[in-house]
Amino acid sequence: MEITRRARRGLAAAAVAGAAASLLVASPALATSDYCSVSGLATGCKTYYIPSNYISHFIDYRVCGGTIGASFRVRDYQNGVVVKSGNVGPANCTSGRVPGLYSSYRLELHGTALGSDGSIDNE
Repeated sequence: MEITRRARRGLAAAAVAGAAASLLVASPALATSDYCSVSGLATGCKTYYIPSNYISHFIDYRVCGGTIGASFRVRDYQNGVVVKSGNVGPANCTSGRVPGLYSSYRLELHGTALGSDGSIDNE
């Protein structure tokens, strides 16, 4: 009788610990963001690729144009397709959400100068 009670307690404790561990691993690891800024004589920058939101399937972006404005693209990692592109004027910012995404994506700033920056996230 004593062995059976210990076995039940051990199984119950393992089940609770396993469920808690899966919640800790799954939730924070899926929320991601990255940022890039143009410095020196560079004419652009790129963020790292991040996965789209795993529930709502989107990527948010924000781009600020610095001294001469900037062009930007959001690019798909799997196939290289640009899913969003645009321009922002000098000393202005733009932001938005690209829906319907299921891969990983990065933000690319190009045709710009010192002071431009951008960020991308899935939160």
